[in-house]
Amino acid sequence: MTAPLSQELKRWLSSPEGGERTAFQLKRPESGGPIAGILASRKSESTLAGNSRLFKDIQREMLSRGGISVVFAPEDISGDGAEGIVYLPGQDAWSLVSAPLPDIIYNRIPFRKSEQTGSFRKAAAFFQAKKIPFFNPCFLEKFECYSKLKQEPGLTGFLPDTILIGSGRELESFLMKHNDIYIKPNSSFKGKGIIRAGMDHDGMVLAKDLNGQTRHSDFGHFWEDWRSVFEEQAFIAQEAVYAATADGQRNDFRILAHGQAGKYEVTGIGIRQAAVEDITTHIPNGGRLIPYNDYRTPAHDEFIKKAVQLAGKSLSREMGWFGEFSMDAGYDGNGRYVIYEINSKPMKFDEENIETERIRRLADILFDKAVY
Repeated sequence: MTAPLSQELKRWLSSPEGGERTAFQLKRPESGGPIAGILASRKSESTLAGNSRLFKDIQREMLSRGGISVVFAPEDISGDGAEGIVYLPGQDAWSLVSAPLPDIIYNRIPFRKSEQTGSFRKAAAFFQAKKIPFFNPCFLEKFECYSKLKQEPGLTGFLPDTILIGSGRELESFLMKHNDIYIKPNSSFKGKGIIRAGMDHDGMVLAKDLNGQTRHSDFGHFWEDWRSVFEEQAFIAQEAVYAATADGQRNDFRILAHGQAGKYEVTGIGIRQAAVEDITTHIPNGGRLIPYNDYRTPAHDEFIKKAVQLAGKSLSREMGWFGEFSMDAGYDGNGRYVIYEINSKPMKFDEENIETERIRRLADILFDKAVY
């Protein structure tokens, strides 16, 4: 037997319409809060792609505060509303809904290619024309993000030297300059496709990726062996700043931040530790989770607070409002802090307390920025 709608949902949803697409009608009760739109991608004619757990958690928090969230794709927007889905916590199920235009939009489209479509660009322009707040406007390309942050004077000292690889000659000069570098796909995440390359005093190049390591007698041989990889997509090269413990294990800060009204604050911090001499600290690639308090210092706190505030303001000024982002950063043990990269579509943090605070902060944004 299907569970009845909760009282919170009854205030919002009227009886389903008949027809092929049986759907609830979403209405705005007089005492209701905002309607928050969550932008996802259309997987097929009848399904959407996105982070369903995140969407469910947001809906629970929205309903508890007197608001509601609707998930839809750019193609589902009409002149005065959107056809989407709502999560029904009591049934642990999703239902089709016809909704009025949301008061605010949270962009959680999961695929870069989806943001390059005409339907997404049309939707973004529509929200702007309707003056509907729209946050996290796009995925971040690594080099574009680096270039934007480089324009912020307070951040330049935190940014490792980085280039967008245009040719073998450019990469060779960069490797000779730093001797130890990371090579990363410009559009990847979770450590996918990372290569660490080092050059010794004899010109030999050692390259290491997640599949192992290879030795090359000189840069020319390295370039010939890897050239096809570098030509498949854009790559950046970044000087290696090795943040390590006394045991030789690399530690990174994994930081989650949220911002409202130009003020950015830290939501949570975790430490990710790589295996000895490994190239990445990401958990799926063998990284280990360590509580931030195990390494916390006043200097670390000060750097993270400053980096989050300046990075959030810089990105929002240059590219549109970022209400949420995560940051990978490090410390070399000699007083130098670095920002490796920033992700505008953070995935789930393994720390449950950080995820709980994340949902609370997102709901704050969805309520405070909405006009209703």
